[in-house]
Amino acid sequence: MDLMQYIGMYLQEMRDNLAQLNRHVVQLEKEPGNVPLLQEIMRLSHSSKGSSNAMGFKSTATLFHALEDVFEAARKGNLSVSKEHITLCLKAFDLIDASFTSIEKTKNEQNCTAMAEAVRAIVTQQIAAGPTVATPSVTAPVATALPDTGTIDFIRVGTEKIEKLTNLAGEFALLRQRTMTLKDPKLAPIIEQLDRLVDDLTFYASDIRLVPLEQAFARFPRLIRDLATSQGKNIRFEMAGTDVELDKTLVDHLVSPLIHLLRNAVDHGIEAPEERAKQGKNAEGIIRLTVEREQGFARVSVEDDGEPIVLAHLKEIAKSKGISEETLQGIKEENILSLLTLPGFSSSKVVSDISGRGVGLSAVLQAAKALGGELALSKTNGGKRFTISLPLQLSIIQSLLVEDGAQTYAMPIVHVRRLLIIPMSDLKSTLGEKAAVIDGQDVPLIFLKKLFAAENTSAEQKESAEFNAHLVLVEAGHGLIGIVVDRIAGSTDIMVKPIAASLKNDVCFTGSTILGSGRVALILDIPGIVRKHTQHFKHASLPPQI
Repeated sequence: MDLMQYIGMYLQEMRDNLAQLNRHVVQLEKEPGNVPLLQEIMRLSHSSKGSSNAMGFKSTATLFHALEDVFEAARKGNLSVSKEHITLCLKAFDLIDASFTSIEKTKNEQNCTAMAEAVRAIVTQQIAAGPTVATPSVTAPVATALPDTGTIDFIRVGTEKIEKLTNLAGEFALLRQRTMTLKDPKLAPIIEQLDRLVDDLTFYASDIRLVPLEQAFARFPRLIRDLATSQGKNIRFEMAGTDVELDKTLVDHLVSPLIHLLRNAVDHGIEAPEERAKQGKNAEGIIRLTVEREQGFARVSVEDDGEPIVLAHLKEIAKSKGISEETLQGIKEENILSLLTLPGFSSSKVVSDISGRGVGLSAVLQAAKALGGELALSKTNGGKRFTISLPLQLSIIQSLLVEDGAQTYAMPIVHVRRLLIIPMSDLKSTLGEKAAVIDGQDVPLIFLKKLFAAENTSAEQKESAEFNAHLVLVEAGHGLIGIVVDRIAGSTDIMVKPIAASLKNDVCFTGSTILGSGRVALILDIPGIVRKHTQHFKHASLPPQI
């Protein structure tokens, strides 16, 4: 029997197990007497050993067996788990991960014999030193009945199949748009039923793409633990809201920027224990990763209680990097992030393996923008918080269709708050910019015709009192901004298609779609448009590229 045909399934299962083992062993360092936790670690090690043996990867199985012996000794109270033991086990996990990579590429595992002997030595050395008197702090649960395994609750489905299903759902949504133009009364019941079926199809096609963040974020406790150990810092890492499910594509692109933020929090944020003691702080610093869902967005925050960001300090660093005093005068507290995210700018005095090259925050900002989101910085009572806001769905989204001139644009509904029609005569001018008074508040306006007009083309032809302004009110930080268009054409589900990178970066588009008429509509990057307008309106001078 050729077992190689099952390598894909084997590696998927093993990598899931390894991610859980990493997370549990990092937790075990803080709770060495937690017997249920040790039971779960043993179960994962035993299962992984059996699967590796079944596939013929004996060396990898031997290392899992050695790890199982260590955790069994700890569970029985014959071994007192130390930080050094945990470090060695984590190194063993790294070797196992490398073995999986080797299997994936060459069908051959790595030699794990030496590491297995080193792991087993943990138990033999403890026995030589004498038995450990240890009373586990938590008792293990007793199994009362075998679980019912008569049905399969879930199956593994390849990403390629899910992508095909999503594309089909998008094509059906496009077909529905075309049927809306048919006026034959005999077709009305069929079109109505098609409409309901397409709604169900798009919902389930989007839902099947959702994955729990807990799976993707399982690596973070290990990351923080390793970084803190390398820098001699004492850090408690907390995660909340990781049961939230997001689009798989979104999760895949979110992990890398979060790693940048977490590494910065360790390196730039949390101080060394002796420095925290001088400041009257607890020697143990706190880094907190929080996920929240709000109005069609996922807001992922990385917060630390370490060194605050001080604008005056950053300006001194900027001066040392050659940025002029005149340029720095335009940097205020509200746009401090524009300085921190400049490529090449870093507040670190030393370039290390973790940070200092000025790449991290710039990469985080670009990743957030590429996904149609934003990056924000806020101060907390004890430190600072970076927040990435991203739309929950990326493939099939509900959009508002607007027309300006001969072009149709799509606005993601998650950004839209209200639709209004106001006579142009009711608009006012503020500092050379148009604004509308809505509910007693001045709301600044963005004219799409001006935004996309060529520099030598006048875009004023419709700004006369005889016309009405069609406003789409969108979120802008803590307020609203009105986007003025010629006409609002309705709303529909659209399939997001990629566009050239130059259009994304320069003209505030995030993608494109095909309408029922067969025409192409560009999807507007609403956060990018608002950001560009706000910077222009405040006349904020940003430092030059470094």
